[in-house]
Amino acid sequence: MPRPLRLARLGHKRKDVDDDYSHVTDQMVEDMLDALQDRWENDGGWTWGGETA
Repeated sequence: MPRPLRLARLGHKRKDVDDDYSHVTDQMVEDMLDALQDRWENDGGWTWGGETA
């Protein structure tokens, strides 16, 4: 996950010079949502101790 997106999602303030020239793009958000959806669909049934949901 790109640093600007991580900072924005976690509510952190940008503090590096590089952060002044970085911003969250629509493509970054779309990629993140796709990855989260994939994770949910493929690993969403996992629980502690092997119990099923």
